[in-house]
Amino acid sequence: IMALVGTFLLVFFWLLHRQVLKPLQLINRSLIAIKSNDALQPLPQTGIKEIHSLESALVDLQQSVQDSVKARQDMEYLAHHDLLTGLPNRRYFIQKTMDKTRQAAVDGQPVTIGLVDIDYFKRINDEFGHAAGDAVLTQFADIFRSALREGDDLCRYGGEEFAFALIGADLSETQRISERLRVEVQKFKFQIPGGKEPVSLSISLGLAQIDHQG
Repeated sequence: IMALVGTFLLVFFWLLHRQVLKPLQLINRSLIAIKSNDALQPLPQTGIKEIHSLESALVDLQQSVQDSVKARQDMEYLAHHDLLTGLPNRRYFIQKTMDKTRQAAVDGQPVTIGLVDIDYFKRINDEFGHAAGDAVLTQFADIFRSALREGDDLCRYGGEEFAFALIGADLSETQRISERLRVEVQKFKFQIPGGKEPVSLSISLGLAQIDHQG
């Protein structure tokens, strides 16, 4: 009888571990994976239908969490970026630049701000229409990104105005970077929708080095 009881207990605990405890451990890992946005590991095949229902629910929960995260990221992007050019918007640029400027003051680094204006931009809209103006702004944004250094903060400040902040760059270095941008714009042929003749543009820039003493 004791041998039978022992055998029964061994089988019982083996089945308990295989059918219940192990799936519960994997469910716990799955919940951790959902929290970390990692891939879910499939639960073992068991005869308990509730385990399968729970696995399906976990998959649905992870998808819901991922959708929620993506929706939040999309909302943050829309709140911080200009939809036409994909550049950061004015509000986000100012907030980010103020934070970096405070840190630069602590580190003793220079900070230079630049404001860029596309000259006579209104004539593009007047002669070719607003779709052409949007196309020019988009092309300019690409030049703007490539002319500045990687990691520099830039934005569409409003209309045909753009701004940038160079951390660790004094006024003379910023002048060299700005001149590179000016030359790149000057030699670029901006494409106009509808097969019209490309146009040339110029820009004006204003620069100011931030005085950390006030």
